[in-house]
Amino acid sequence: MSDPISPATEFTAAIESFETALLTPITSGDLPDWLEKLKSAWKHAADILRGESRLHQQQLDEIAVQDPELLFRVEQLRAEDIDLNKQCERIDQAVTRLSDLGPRLEPDEERARRPTQQAIDEGLALVTRVRRQKIAMQTWYNEAFNRDRGPVD
Repeated sequence: MSDPISPATEFTAAIESFETALLTPITSGDLPDWLEKLKSAWKHAADILRGESRLHQQQLDEIAVQDPELLFRVEQLRAEDIDLNKQCERIDQAVTRLSDLGPRLEPDEERARRPTQQAIDEGLALVTRVRRQKIAMQTWYNEAFNRDRGPVD
C-alpha cells in the first residue's frame, strides 16, 4: 500500500505539471494535443489552487489571532490571494478561449502564436506568484507561532 500524497506534494506536482505544459514547445501540427495537455494540467492546478486559497484564509485567521502585530502582513497576504484568484479566473478564460479557437487556428500556426504566447506568459506569471505566496504563507505562519518576543516569552 502506498502512502497518500501530502497536500504539499500534490500542490507542487500540480504547479509543476501546469508549468511543464506551458513550457512545452508547440511543434508543427501539435496545437490540439498541446491545448488538451494544457487544459488538463490547468484544470488540476486550478482545483489545487482553490483549495490552497481556502487553506490560506484559515491560516491567516490563525496568524491574526496568534500574533496581532502581524495584521499588516495578514492583510498583504489576503490581498495577494484575492489577486491570485482573479488571475486564475483570467487563465480559466484564456484556456477556454484557446481551446475554442484551437481548431480554427491550427491550419495557420502563425495566427495561433499570439494568443498562445499570451496564455503562456500569464500562466508562467501565475506559477511564480503562487510559489512566492506559498513561501510567504509558510514564513509568516511560522513567524506567528515561533517568533522570539524577547523577555515577554
